[in-house]
Amino acid sequence: MRSSMLASLPEDVLHGVFQKLPFASLVRFRLVCKAWNELIISPEFARSNHPMKSVLTHFLNWKLTLFNSVACVWEDYSLSFFRDQIEAKFLDVVATDGGLLCFETEVFGQLVVCNPITKRWRVVQVPCRPGEEFYMPAPQVHMSMRSQRPLGDRRMMVGLIVDQVTGHYKVIVAALHEGANRATLVYDSLTRSWKKGAQVPEGKKFSDDDVISCNGRVYCLIKNPKGAQQEAVWRLLNYNVEMDMWSELCLPAETLVSFIKLVEHCGSVHLLVEERDSSWRNPRLLLYDIENASTSSSMRLTRKDIPRKFTTKFSDQALRPTFFESNALGQGNLIYVMESDTDAGSVVTVLTVLNFSANTFCDLPELIIKRVMAATELRHQFHLFTASLTARV
Repeated sequence: MRSSMLASLPEDVLHGVFQKLPFASLVRFRLVCKAWNELIISPEFARSNHPMKSVLTHFLNWKLTLFNSVACVWEDYSLSFFRDQIEAKFLDVVATDGGLLCFETEVFGQLVVCNPITKRWRVVQVPCRPGEEFYMPAPQVHMSMRSQRPLGDRRMMVGLIVDQVTGHYKVIVAALHEGANRATLVYDSLTRSWKKGAQVPEGKKFSDDDVISCNGRVYCLIKNPKGAQQEAVWRLLNYNVEMDMWSELCLPAETLVSFIKLVEHCGSVHLLVEERDSSWRNPRLLLYDIENASTSSSMRLTRKDIPRKFTTKFSDQALRPTFFESNALGQGNLIYVMESDTDAGSVVTVLTVLNFSANTFCDLPELIIKRVMAATELRHQFHLFTASLTARV
């Protein structure tokens, strides 16, 4: 009797009830019947439902570790539902957006796009074989004797943009390795096909982890290696997917930069920079808003002041990285700064959350991970993930 009563409820009534439920309950209620599942994952329900906040995650060895802000603990979430169905020894998260994760395997050009909430996934292979209409040649790499993992500079940049209305996504890949001709390729999940995009501006190499998507654009940092007469120079690249256009901004090189990261902040992209004087003392933590001109592809930087106590907190951390660089992520008005260190059997990460509107900061519980592989393979595995039931794979 109860099941028949629930089944007979008008859709608008169910819609109102579902809107009041927490996200975890919606995930379970998808299994009740086909009609409920279709309503919960419909774009109309997603647009009217309360937007989900991003969750801080760490990925390692086919396992996501998510921070539960309510219970203030770290929780594990397995991705074993597709582990046995692809031929891959390693996975790295290279992009996230709109409820999807994009992984890179040890095979050049093999990407896996996954929605861990709906447990749906798809292998997206970058065209990399001669004879195809357009392709991105694989670079010459050698394998680590210790981990059987490719060594050298990152082989390509990967960006991910999800349409919040339709749930479809685009994967953007670009390469600067020798022989790649600075190619840009774009995969559209709606047509399940690749197209060739504009060439990347001249450059040397992409940074390992500084690639983020925001407002239909992909941003990344590249740098020229240090030469005999000059210091390394950072440059910011921006790819507008709809306009198929790259733009470039050279960053000032007159100061000594000990830390530079791309972060999302209040709906736009920012640079978080720590500058020091010639003696590498007197640090300043700066935040620059990256503004895009509305009628052209140009960019400019606008400095935002950061309270001194944030700089003191960040620069005076007792725990300094040994094998790791510091990392930073942003979402809304929060910026997460992470510093990790290793001991004989584990990796310990200290996380500080900076809240600019409240002018406050606090520490999250430490994340301790046992060392099951080379420490260098644990770098840059923190991401912000927004759970979604509507992102299609």
